[in-house]
Amino acid sequence: MLCDSCQAREATVFVTKETMDGRKEYQLCEKCAFESNEGKYSMQPQPMTMQQFLGNWFGQPETVSKVRPYQEASILCTNCQMSYEQFLKKGRFGCEQCYETFSEQLPNVFNKLHNGHERHIGKVPAYYPEAFALERKIKEVREQMNEAVKEERFEDAAMLRDEAIRLETQLSSGGDSNDN
Repeated sequence: MLCDSCQAREATVFVTKETMDGRKEYQLCEKCAFESNEGKYSMQPQPMTMQQFLGNWFGQPETVSKVRPYQEASILCTNCQMSYEQFLKKGRFGCEQCYETFSEQLPNVFNKLHNGHERHIGKVPAYYPEAFALERKIKEVREQMNEAVKEERFEDAAMLRDEAIRLETQLSSGGDSNDN
């Protein structure tokens, strides 16, 4: 199968993108995938403004005002004085303090942006670094450990702490597993 981009080389990278318009699939050679960034996986999602999201979701660009038919007391950022409504209209925060100011409203907004998923759930390239997987596992183990402490399951918390330390050691040594 030939590359969709150059039509000259064999396609070895297969990319599937989920967009608001549906699923798009590309078959690219390694060179075209590298040049277009299609074959690279990033832990950071591509940014989409709130206006783009709402425009795609509801089919028109000026839907921000229609989404909220009633006016709540406007929340203002104490640093830049941006209101939540301005954030929705602009699609970007005014400063780093906005994240904290609007923290209660953000989970629903970000959930909708990522189709309800908090992290990437699709396939990843074969060259997906093991370090990312280890970092994700360490974070999961730490969250489980904190939950065990809250529930006063201290033996479980200690085992999870030891597991996190083992994974951190593995990560610092380059990702090689020492006990397998």
